[in-house]
Amino acid sequence: MFGVKIPGPSTGERGFPAAVAKKIFFYSGWKKPNLPVIGYLREGGYCVEQIVGWRDAAIPLPNREPDLVILDFDLTQPESLTALIKIREAFQGPLVALSDCLDDIYHILALDLGADDFLGGQANRALITARIKALLRRDRSGRRDTASGVMLGNLVIYPGRREVTIDGRFISLTSVEFDLLLYLGQKAGTVVSRCDLYRTVLNREFDVGNRTVDMYMARLRKKLGDDRGGPRVLKTVRGAGYLMSAHVS
Repeated sequence: MFGVKIPGPSTGERGFPAAVAKKIFFYSGWKKPNLPVIGYLREGGYCVEQIVGWRDAAIPLPNREPDLVILDFDLTQPESLTALIKIREAFQGPLVALSDCLDDIYHILALDLGADDFLGGQANRALITARIKALLRRDRSGRRDTASGVMLGNLVIYPGRREVTIDGRFISLTSVEFDLLLYLGQKAGTVVSRCDLYRTVLNREFDVGNRTVDMYMARLRKKLGDDRGGPRVLKTVRGAGYLMSAHVS
């Protein structure tokens, strides 16, 4: 069975109460959660709620809206991937996969199934806190935007509500997918380089051997019903980057 531990009021890095503590749900598929990572987050002023041991029980889905969800699990186990899928279906905010698995295939699979980012369980404190801050910053900035939509023909992106419709039909996107689509939509008709997407949207330095953005683009095309052979929404410009159509019909 799983257990839930709800901590008391969180404090900031200097020991003062945080004005608005961001809530993080930390799902652990292990008998003992990753206490160093949880400690880093709490020291940073986050309110962390642990949900432990769900691998052998029904997966408890978020019944209150957290600001971010972390899944600490064994990527090689089918039940862990099932948990990722179910939690993504129930939660559209930032979702981070945390695992010690070193095989890139499983990292790609986690992103393909809905994770917004991946972190190794042994990652250092600075990297973990930087990635979490970046995800929360992107999610928060989108919520502050105006409700007016970015209209690209039959495709409409609503920054304030973080919603997307195509032909009047709502499209369910993860936090990073939405941020990528919004950024490309705001630059519709202009080629955007992979380097620009990494630095501006993912808040990372560009690595020519990393295919993370390409994986996100493939997922976006699938969700938007874009034809891989002749895409009408997101086009790949070989050697340059991606081009968002200014008018989707």
